[in-house]
Amino acid sequence: MQTFYRADGRYAEDQRDMMTASGLSFRVVRLLRMSGCCVIILAGATLLLGARGQSGAAQSASAQAQNATMPLQNGPYCEASPEVKAAMKNIVDQKPKPDATEYEIWLDGKTATEALLKKYPNDYFVQSRYVYEMMAPDPSTSGFPSEKGTLQVIAEYKKLHEEHPDDPAIEYLYARTLIDRDTPQAIQLLNDALRKNPAFPLPHEDLIRIYTAPNFLDAQKASANAQALISACPATPSVYTWLRLVRDTDFIRGTVPKLQALLQSRTDDEAIGAYTLLWSLEFKSHPRSDYDALRKQVAADVARIRALNLQKEFGWWEALNHGYQVVGDQKEAQWAQDGLDKMFEGSSSSSEEINAWFKKHPFPKPKDSKQKTEAFYRDELKATAEWARKSPNSVRVWDMRMTAMENLSDIPVEDAVATLDGRLAAEQRNAGPFPLYWWTYYKLADFASQENIEPQRELELAQKALETIASQWENIPQTDLNSTKDDVDYYPNFYWPQMKARGLLYEAQGYTRLKQADKALDALGKANLQLEALESDMAADESRRTLQNRDKQYHRYESQYWDARARVAELQGRNTDAMAYYQSALLARMDSDQIPAPGDKDPLKDQAHELWAKLGGTENAWSALYTQAARANQQTLEWETVQEPLPSFVLTDLHGKTWKPSDLKGKVVFLNFWASW
Repeated sequence: MQTFYRADGRYAEDQRDMMTASGLSFRVVRLLRMSGCCVIILAGATLLLGARGQSGAAQSASAQAQNATMPLQNGPYCEASPEVKAAMKNIVDQKPKPDATEYEIWLDGKTATEALLKKYPNDYFVQSRYVYEMMAPDPSTSGFPSEKGTLQVIAEYKKLHEEHPDDPAIEYLYARTLIDRDTPQAIQLLNDALRKNPAFPLPHEDLIRIYTAPNFLDAQKASANAQALISACPATPSVYTWLRLVRDTDFIRGTVPKLQALLQSRTDDEAIGAYTLLWSLEFKSHPRSDYDALRKQVAADVARIRALNLQKEFGWWEALNHGYQVVGDQKEAQWAQDGLDKMFEGSSSSSEEINAWFKKHPFPKPKDSKQKTEAFYRDELKATAEWARKSPNSVRVWDMRMTAMENLSDIPVEDAVATLDGRLAAEQRNAGPFPLYWWTYYKLADFASQENIEPQRELELAQKALETIASQWENIPQTDLNSTKDDVDYYPNFYWPQMKARGLLYEAQGYTRLKQADKALDALGKANLQLEALESDMAADESRRTLQNRDKQYHRYESQYWDARARVAELQGRNTDAMAYYQSALLARMDSDQIPAPGDKDPLKDQAHELWAKLGGTENAWSALYTQAARANQQTLEWETVQEPLPSFVLTDLHGKTWKPSDLKGKVVFLNFWASW
C-alpha cells in the first residue's frame, strides 16, 4: 500500500484518494478509460490503469467475445477505423448525469462496451477495449485491478487462442491479459504474434511497456520496438506517446520532427492533445542551451492552437494549460486550468463550490496555531453540511466532514452518527451491488471509535473488513512488472497480517466497549497471532526491519494491542495488570510511526495517567515513568544496505558528459532525488 497526499493536503492511503491527490476523480478516470487511454502520465508520474470485475452487462459482452466470428479483421493496423473511432468518441462525449454514483458511471462504461462489441464483434480495437474494461477497476476496489475480471478474461482469450492459434490479433489480445501477471509468457506471445504478421504493429506497444518496466528493463529492446512501432504507424499521434518511456535521446531527437510535422498538418482534437507530448519530448531530447528557442516554438504552437477555438475538446484545454506553463504565462495557464475544471465539474453540483471554497480557505499548515486550525475545521464542518445536502452521493464531501469532526473535540454524538450513516450510505450507493472496499470499513470503524459512536457499529465494520480481506484481497498475487523481491515477500507475510491485526484490534475494542471481556480477549488472542507472524517475518531476516517501515509498523500495532489489553483488564477490575499493560503500550509506541505531536490528543497517555492517579501514584512518579517518551523525539539517520542491483542507465549531466554505471565503479556516489509536480 503506497502513501499519497491528496490535493487538499490530507493524508491518503487508498487508491481513490491517490486519484484525488493526482487531480483524478473516478469520473475522470472513466472518461480517460473510455477514450482509449491505457497509460496516463500526470504530474510527473505514470498511472497505469488496471482492471476490475463486471456486471450482467459485461458478462453478456464476455459471451459475445467468445462467440465472435474469428479470425479478427485484417487492418487497419495502427488505429481504429473512422467508424469505430467515431463510435468510441460518442461514448466519451456522453457525460454522466449530475451526481451520478460511481456504480452508475461504471455501469454506463460496461454497457457502452457491450453495445460496441455487439456492433463490431470482429474489430480487434473493440476487442482490446473489452479486455481493458474487463480488467478495469469497479467502484468497490478504490482503483485497484479486479482479480475476478482478470482471471475471467485470461480464460476467455486463452480459449480463443487455442481455437485460433494462427491468428496474431487473438494472440496479441491474449498476451495483453497476461502482462503484469505472467509477463514472460506475454513476451513470448507478443513476439510470436509479430513473427506471424510483421505488419501487425500493436504488440510493439506492449513490448515497450514491458522493456521499460524495472523488472524487465532493456533499453535496447525498448528503443527497437519504439522504432518499429513508429515506422509502421508514422501518422498515428498516439504511438509517439511511448517515446516518453524510451531512453534513447538520439532516436527521440530524430523522431520529434516527424511528430511536429504530423501535428502541424492536422487540426483535430486528437492531434491538438498530442502537443503536450511533443513539447515534453523536445525538452527531453535537447540540451538546456536550446530551451529558450524551444519555449519560443511552444509559444508559437500555443498561439496556433488557441486560434482553433476548440472549447468543447478536453485536449485543446489541456494543451493550452501545459503550453502556457512551459512559456511561463501563469495567468493564461490558470485560465486554461479553469476551462479544464469545467469539463468535469458539470457532473457534480458541488465540485465548483468546493474548489472555490478551498481557494479561500487554505488547508492548515503544521506551524499554524491551534486556534487557527480549529477555526478551519469549524468552517469546513459548516460548509460540508450544505454540500452533503446538495450532493449526498459525494464520498469526497462526507470524507471532508468526517475529517473535520475528527479534528474537533466537541462534536455531539448524534451529529457523528448522522455523518457515519451518511458516509456509509453514500459508499453503498456508489458501490452498487459490490461489497465496499475493505479500507473503507476501517476508516468508518476508526471514526466510530474516535467519536464514541455505539460500539456495535465499530464491531460490525471491523468484521466486514476482515471478511472482505479474506475473501477477496489477501490471496491476490503480486504483479511482476514493477514489484521488487521485497514487495513479493512483504504483502503476504507482513502487510496482510498487520491489516488483519488492525481489524481484530477494532473488534476487540468494540467488544470492550460493549463490556464483553471474554469476546474481547478472544479477538486479542487472534490479533496476537498476527503480531507474532509480523515478528517472525522480521526475525527471519533482520535486514528487512527497515524495509517498508516494517519495524515501526509492527510497534504501532503492538502498542495498540497492549492498550487494548489494558482496557479489558480495567473492565475486569484488574487495575494493576492494566497499568502494566499501559506501560507496555507506551514503551512500544516509542518505536512506532504514530507518536502524537505535542499538543495533539493522546488518549493512551490520558487513560494511563488517569489509572495511575486512581492507583495512588504521584505526579512525580508519573513524570519519571513518562520521561522515557523523550526517546520518541530523537531523530537518527541510519545507513541501509540496498538489496537490489543498480539498473542500467545512460544519463547526460549539465555539461553534456554521458554517465553509465561502469563510470561510477569504485567511486563514492551521492544520489540527490527530486521531483517536479
